[in-house]
Amino acid sequence: MRSAPIQPRAVAYPSPAVPCGVADRVVVVRGWGIVLGAVLALALPLALTGCKGGPPIEVSSGLRSSPGLRTLSPSDIAVLAVEDGTTDRGFGGLDPLFRRAFAEVLVQRGYSPLAASYVDQRMQESGKAGAGSPVDPTFLSSVRDTFAADAVLGLRVTKWDARDVALSSPRVGFRVEVLMLGAESGERLWWGSFEGRLKPGGEGTAPLGRQERIRAAADTLARTLGAELEMRSLTPGDSGSR
Repeated sequence: MRSAPIQPRAVAYPSPAVPCGVADRVVVVRGWGIVLGAVLALALPLALTGCKGGPPIEVSSGLRSSPGLRTLSPSDIAVLAVEDGTTDRGFGGLDPLFRRAFAEVLVQRGYSPLAASYVDQRMQESGKAGAGSPVDPTFLSSVRDTFAADAVLGLRVTKWDARDVALSSPRVGFRVEVLMLGAESGERLWWGSFEGRLKPGGEGTAPLGRQERIRAAADTLARTLGAELEMRSLTPGDSGSR
């Protein structure tokens, strides 16, 4: 089982709109000449020495997997709608984008996530949509036989702090809870929490608009989280790999 924190990659990618650090440090002064001089005075040292900033993604992972994930080697996974557990419901509306990006990474890692439309339809037909938290073991276990799947996976976002998303070095704070159960056995396969801060776009360039940055941050989070699930074992019982 894995519980060691992930080491962040020490690479910073400032927004291309403004030289990094300038937007956060320039004080508005009367007179264009003075303002231009102040900007140049700040931008020149940055251009010569390089921008100082944190890594694009800093995370602390409390995610764990059981031996059952390797021995059962589930293929078809039903990923339920992401629960917005933030106090201000700040993650609302990002579920479709998040699940789509998350599913793409699962495919890359050897899994076959069921279509979100099918999962949502089956939850509606069963009368269990919104009836409980997808990371509550009792509730998630109650929907195991709702789908033609090998495993069911629930996600709950409990923190989504986008207050710094408009800065020249944008960051979004997050915390996600995860729970995956075997559809037949009900065994806990993958679970825990995943939290930290990230730059919208990850190692790429951050979009310019605020809403575009928030969407890019959700996409980056989904892909980073999906990459934490170990590669599916083609032969049940294999150890798998990162």
